[in-house]
Amino acid sequence: MKQTDAWAEKEENQDTPAFFMKSRPYPQKFWVTHEDDKKRQIPLDVKQIICYNELYARRQKHKRAMAIEKAQKIVAHPSRYTKTDAKGALRYIKNIDYDPETGECLNTKQIPYLDMEKIAEDEKYDGYYAIITSEIKMPDSEVVKTYHGLWEIEHSFRITKNDLNTRPINVTLENRIKAHFLTCFIALLILRLLSKRLGEEHAPEQIIQSLRSYQACYIKDNVFRVAYYDPIIRDVATALSLTLNRRFLTVGSIRQLVADSKKEF
Repeated sequence: MKQTDAWAEKEENQDTPAFFMKSRPYPQKFWVTHEDDKKRQIPLDVKQIICYNELYARRQKHKRAMAIEKAQKIVAHPSRYTKTDAKGALRYIKNIDYDPETGECLNTKQIPYLDMEKIAEDEKYDGYYAIITSEIKMPDSEVVKTYHGLWEIEHSFRITKNDLNTRPINVTLENRIKAHFLTCFIALLILRLLSKRLGEEHAPEQIIQSLRSYQACYIKDNVFRVAYYDPIIRDVATALSLTLNRRFLTVGSIRQLVADSKKEF
């Protein structure tokens, strides 16, 4: 996944920036639990930043158009769709009910129809989103850039869980649990550094899959054959100055390859 630089976005064939923002300081009250375990409201100055992104607006319009198209099909033939199938399109349909247990459409005397008021209401907010922060002295651009960078943190959590197998934890001693997480986080760090070295041209998940597939199988005597090679392996080899395009390897060449991979670049 490659993140678009929101500050460099332009409308097609125009010089007008596709991104706009406006902010204001605004006092708000927040519920806080005090030492006596009682919740009380305290005033806190925050900054509200309203952003508009033309590319985000187009994406929202496209997604809503698909939802409306699906909603029209459901309105025409409601019994053909379960609640799960209709998910996402139901917000634009009125007079339709589903069985809470089976998810099947209930036959009622009501005639389903498109909720045009809801569609019009959603259209008004295409491209807009709001950010509230207590960092009132931080420049608006820095706040928004930090917010846009949150996806990378969330992405890292998904990688550690789904691809680096952080969970389930199959050890019980505390020091082994810590060692397990340390190994996973070191692997994540190496993966992120490698992704940066590759210019973020490949998703981290794709890099993991390719590296796991790059294996050599035993043929005979001192000969091994490389069973997998793809463009990602080629780019890794170029970025790290490794020779990974050999079809056949020996024990000596495998040891040399491991030694070369440990060098500083």
